[in-house]
Amino acid sequence: MFRDYGPRRARNRARLAFLLEEWGVDRFRQELERRVGERLLAQGRDARVTRHHDHLGISRQKESGLCAVGLNVPVGRITADQMFDLARVARRYGSGDVRITTTQNVIIPNVAERVLPEMTGEPLLRELRHDPSNMMRGVVSYTGIDYCHMALIETKELALKTARELDERLGPVKKLLTMHWSGCPAGCGNHTGSDIGLLGKKVKIGDEIVDAVDVFVGGHSGPNAKAGTKILEDVPCSDLPRVLEQVIPYVTNKRSVRNSNKEVTVSVPARA
Repeated sequence: MFRDYGPRRARNRARLAFLLEEWGVDRFRQELERRVGERLLAQGRDARVTRHHDHLGISRQKESGLCAVGLNVPVGRITADQMFDLARVARRYGSGDVRITTTQNVIIPNVAERVLPEMTGEPLLRELRHDPSNMMRGVVSYTGIDYCHMALIETKELALKTARELDERLGPVKKLLTMHWSGCPAGCGNHTGSDIGLLGKKVKIGDEIVDAVDVFVGGHSGPNAKAGTKILEDVPCSDLPRVLEQVIPYVTNKRSVRNSNKEVTVSVPARA
């Protein structure tokens, strides 16, 4: 269906999502049923919940005496040595299983409670932490320019650098903060579905072309999903930690960026 009808006028819109947007669900479903040759089942009960759970840390399983240990893989980037060590830790302390989460992290299930102190002392867990900061645990980054020809900026290194600098600037952030990075308008990092979303782009400042982002806030998934609102455009990535330092207190306190008493003001270099 995408081959026959999908949009190809602009490279950044060559996605099935835009065909769905153009047609609507009903027309898409009718065409799909026509091609399949039978009626499709209706949707079941909506199982989405309002709470957010990233599966990091130590969680008790339904089975008595067993736990699942979720480890933070910063921006989903893991080395071959870490992979081998992860397999060793999973075999030694769990059942040998490793599960991968939608937030680019890993879970080692079926860990007996009695071995948790030994497991958490493993050198690997100082690199892939089960207790990361709330700033680091909420970071998700799309592949970036290294492996995607549509990317406009390198997202993973920028995401790590920004999160670490914000940790230093803000100290411990009490509320789990999701921060998603996309490298182009295709939005593969789901930047509109997080507390803070960052959409990569290039901007011209003076005579220089630099990496920059548009900043979105207030997005979330769940039964009452909401797309984030764009509040800033063309923020150079070099200034991003300073800019987000001013924005984050309003996001974590569940206050709107503009309220009756105060308006957030951020300054960024003027574009040429």
